[in-house]
Amino acid sequence: MRHRSLQPRPGLDEHADQVAARLRALADPVRLRLLALLARGDCPVGVLAAAVGVGQSLVSFHLAALRDAGLITTERVGRFTYVRLQLPAVAGLFGEVTDLITLDQPHRPGRGGGPMGTVVFACVHNAGRSQMAAAWFNQLAPPGLRAVSAGTRPADQVHPEVVQAMAEAGIDLARVRPKSLTDELAAEAALLVTMGCGEDCPTVAVPRQEWPVADPAGRPLDQVRAIRDELRERVVALLAELDDPAADQDLGAGERAVVHRVLRALQARFGPLLGAGRVERVVREEVRRLRGGQARVFLDVLVERHARERLRALAQAEGRLAKHIPELLFVCVRNAGRSQMAAALAEQAGHGRVHAWSAGSQPAGGVDPQVVRAMAELGIDLAANAPKPWTNELVRAADVVVTMGCGDDCPVFPGVRYLDWPVPDPAGRPLAEVRRIRDDLHHRVKDLLASAIGDEEAP
Repeated sequence: MRHRSLQPRPGLDEHADQVAARLRALADPVRLRLLALLARGDCPVGVLAAAVGVGQSLVSFHLAALRDAGLITTERVGRFTYVRLQLPAVAGLFGEVTDLITLDQPHRPGRGGGPMGTVVFACVHNAGRSQMAAAWFNQLAPPGLRAVSAGTRPADQVHPEVVQAMAEAGIDLARVRPKSLTDELAAEAALLVTMGCGEDCPTVAVPRQEWPVADPAGRPLDQVRAIRDELRERVVALLAELDDPAADQDLGAGERAVVHRVLRALQARFGPLLGAGRVERVVREEVRRLRGGQARVFLDVLVERHARERLRALAQAEGRLAKHIPELLFVCVRNAGRSQMAAALAEQAGHGRVHAWSAGSQPAGGVDPQVVRAMAELGIDLAANAPKPWTNELVRAADVVVTMGCGDDCPVFPGVRYLDWPVPDPAGRPLAEVRRIRDDLHHRVKDLLASAIGDEEAP
């Protein structure tokens, strides 16, 4: 697609015209709807056409405009052409607009231009493990990364054997004094690494790792040396996790560590099926989506769980991974109540004979506390779950999609069986009403399982 070039005008330049042309590519409701669909994952052109309800040739015209503007890319996979949103390009476009309208103001460096963050090492007494770990980190880390240490019940001094062992490595801890781990210090960390402080460690919304390292207190020097050397190896591995390309400087130090840890868990399974690049992109998308609010406390677990679901669904939707059991998707608005309960009940009652997941059209920040309480009464723990949006791959991989209250925002794709359950939203309701909704869902799930797996005795 060719964009109209303008004659030079006072106060304007070619770059301003280029930005304006790319903005014009967005000035169409169909194109905005296409971008919204693509924000949920890569999608074939034909499926996009069906989802927006217009002809494929018209959709191709709109996609060409978006591609010429650099906002999407296309990739041929087998018999299908997949479209991929270039979200950084969309965000960058509006950044360029900001730059143009603030041309005479001083440049403010972005988040990636500042320090990469502080790692806090914490143990009980701050007299051994955390002191050694922080000292190793500060000796080995590149500029922009630093570490501090603290303890939940700080001792009066660093253990003499620890001081001696670290002195043998050229690190002087003789003048260092243990200090207290405060909630404020933990909350400001890019990554919190704990060692043995258990429930005394503060619960803060930052990425966290637990290192099972022995306490050197009261141990002979040779054992303290072994602990010292183990901590050095762990710090070296952590720094390797934090060593990320400049393009990902918008992720904090702890978030980059989560990316690497989850990739190690998922690449061997899904890399050969989907390609290492696609696996990495999904993992990074999940980190960016989940890194705010309550989800940060369980960031490692949630990123791996959600990325695994998406990658599994993507491989199934593309025919790269066989389905051995029915796939059920439960969708409501906030993914904080009904769909969470239904999916958990289906997993429990299915005994491994179905795979169920849930999603929302406008996900909330957390699962409703009354829902968590009601499900705990059945032995189902939803406390660590996080609401998530439905994505194209989740819907395409599903055999049955059950919708509850999301109306026109619910996903509709050809070739998928849909059920709509008129179940009330438990949000804001007392526990007794939430229990009734839970029990209603239990009966509906039982009937669904009987038809999905042909088991009239489904519990």
